[in-house]
Amino acid sequence: MLKWIFFDIGSVLFNDDPQNFRFYEFVYDTLNNYNLKTSFSDLMQERERRVTNGEQWISRKILVESLGEETTKHEFSKLYQELKQNYDDYHLLQENLHEILDNLRSKYKLGVIANQVKECRDSLIRRNLFEYFEVIALSEELDLHKPDVELYHWALKQSHCSPHETLMIGDRLDNDVAPAKQAGMQTMFLNWDTWTTKNWSPHNDHARLFLESCARTPMFSLHHVTATPHVEVPHFNEILPAIAQWEHSIS
Repeated sequence: MLKWIFFDIGSVLFNDDPQNFRFYEFVYDTLNNYNLKTSFSDLMQERERRVTNGEQWISRKILVESLGEETTKHEFSKLYQELKQNYDDYHLLQENLHEILDNLRSKYKLGVIANQVKECRDSLIRRNLFEYFEVIALSEELDLHKPDVELYHWALKQSHCSPHETLMIGDRLDNDVAPAKQAGMQTMFLNWDTWTTKNWSPHNDHARLFLESCARTPMFSLHHVTATPHVEVPHFNEILPAIAQWEHSIS
């Protein structure tokens, strides 16, 4: 019997495509500021090549290879401050979020397990979401980061619930599905059908190029990830019927 549902934040409760785009826009601006001229289209092609090759932390790697470690660290520190100070602008609420959480809260206890900065907690409070969650496990607060299974163990310990009675909903096989299954949890993979259905329709030409790039090649490499979720859905709005159908199938 399912008693707890845990959520990831990025690309699940919040759409963080604006933040992911900002990383690449920042790389583009920084390279050009240092007279290392490139087009945004070429940058997206480089992103896709590296994702296909299985690389991680691609935006930072591109700057390190062009500017060196120390300059990149200095430049990225400015970006991190910008992202933290404008957290809500870079993390958009999913459509119907409060209604879906209201429905789930009437049947289950809810929690969060996410690689997020401390500012995420304040955002949950500002947006009247904090009250929905009885356990909030944020990586920066706990100094535990996905895919470290210890972040999941911490949340499970706080829930006082058996792992098999919990469901983890996330958008990444490597950071969400694999470690949650390792911890003994049930898993739901939010595998967005298209990047255009995630409640962000930018008018910026670079942002459109970014979304088109993500439609061709995933945001993050999934090389060597073999985890299979218990349930898969193509859109956030499909979570409710999928949980109901899944629970019926195992009852």
